[in-house]
Amino acid sequence: AKRMLKNLRVKATHNNMEFKIIGLSDQPCSRQTFPMKVRSGSSEGQTVDITVEEYFKSKQVFLEKPYLPCLDVGKPK
Repeated sequence: AKRMLKNLRVKATHNNMEFKIIGLSDQPCSRQTFPMKVRSGSSEGQTVDITVEEYFKSKQVFLEKPYLPCLDVGKPK
């Protein structure tokens, strides 16, 4: 699946941006984490690890199949 998807382009409907697929995540969306800055009042804010599924839930977007891997898009770094 990785080879078939690599270099395809996908368009995000919420912001109309197009991205090039560079691969798939090793973990499913329900376990794939990333660091996110959380604002707390007037302070700098803290960085917390959040799963992709939790992030979308916080935006009232519910993933139909969170057991699938995420698409890696954009630049490899």
